[in-house]
Amino acid sequence: MTGVAFRSEWPIDKLLSELNSGTELNSEGNISFTLADDDDLFFLLADGVVHPDTVTRNDVSEISRRSFLDLRKTGVVKKQPLISEISKRIAELILAPRYKYTMWTKCRLTQMSFAKSVRFEVDGVRIRTAPYLPKWLKLNEHFV
Repeated sequence: MTGVAFRSEWPIDKLLSELNSGTELNSEGNISFTLADDDDLFFLLADGVVHPDTVTRNDVSEISRRSFLDLRKTGVVKKQPLISEISKRIAELILAPRYKYTMWTKCRLTQMSFAKSVRFEVDGVRIRTAPYLPKWLKLNEHFV
């Protein structure tokens, strides 16, 4: 277990009730939102999650949102299945290997358009260009 739980003082039941009633499942299995403030509710949901310090608030926010939406596709979301799903996804994130990298969105090199990939080194830092995100950077669909 990764030490994930809902804050005891947090009104999780009320929050889930509002999120469940503010979302609808259509015949194609997609979710539509009937609430105008669904982003605020998801923000509050993430704030209600106690999580390890090694996980960022941003990661918890995305994990809790995605966990709710995935569970909502199967019916009404309840507290225990939701915290179990959040806990599972946080554990996956913590166990994922970490790599030191930097991502550049723009780099101009002479004749670069003719090469599929360019590799060079500057002050001991190896740089490689790629037209796509490398596999090792794609942890899973939730953590890009």
